[in-house]
Amino acid sequence: SYTKKEIIYQRFSLKSALNKSQAIIVPSQTTKNDIVALHNGNPDKIHVIPHGIDPTFFDIKKKYHTSPLGFGITQQYILFTGRLESRKNIVLLIDAYILLRQEEKIKHKLVLVGNPGYMYSKIENALVHVPANFRRDIIETGHVSEETLKTLLAHADIFVMPSLYEGFGISALEAMAVGIPTIVNDTPSLKEIVRSGALVVSMKKAFPLAAKMSFLIHHPLEMTSYTLMARRQAHTFTWEKSISQTFEVLMKVAHQ
Repeated sequence: SYTKKEIIYQRFSLKSALNKSQAIIVPSQTTKNDIVALHNGNPDKIHVIPHGIDPTFFDIKKKYHTSPLGFGITQQYILFTGRLESRKNIVLLIDAYILLRQEEKIKHKLVLVGNPGYMYSKIENALVHVPANFRRDIIETGHVSEETLKTLLAHADIFVMPSLYEGFGISALEAMAVGIPTIVNDTPSLKEIVRSGALVVSMKKAFPLAAKMSFLIHHPLEMTSYTLMARRQAHTFTWEKSISQTFEVLMKVAHQ
């Protein structure tokens, strides 16, 4: 989470950058639109260049499928990675998981990977009120090493990104590269990044998310289909492309 001093500094820095920069590079059209709408940025000097993805993520299942999981995980699970804070919409994910577990045949755990962040107390409070028979199946790992993260990605059945706002959504893209059927919130930046490679669900309420998770679990062929579509979409994001486009912008600025 950010202190008031850090927020003031960020706003000042953004305003200064918008006024003084000859070009600004952002990772998504959504971010560009927000800068134009919220900060009166000049759209002509804002360039959208998406991030790339580490190509090693495409081989994670092959490399880590036999690695031990730890954290008491002994069965199938749904995965979230990212800071545990209010804008990530974790409370709704927990509520959706409780609804999902009303189906007696579903035994998946929910694994939350990441450090506590802004307003984590609301997440703590939600966890306190989870029925005991489900609470033991919600696992918080805290921060993990890169190797542990890749192991957790390699074994996950479903990846969920319920964020209320993202500038890009790299965690969802990494999960898609691994080949995990992915569900994201119906927000502009996430839809822009995942396109047809993931399930997009309105997460204003818990039930639609619970229904989509249930659908995937009960339809293995759909899981396989979304694995293929996820990897195909993730392959369109490369650092080579990002570097090339960034170089073009720099050259254009240099010759102004």
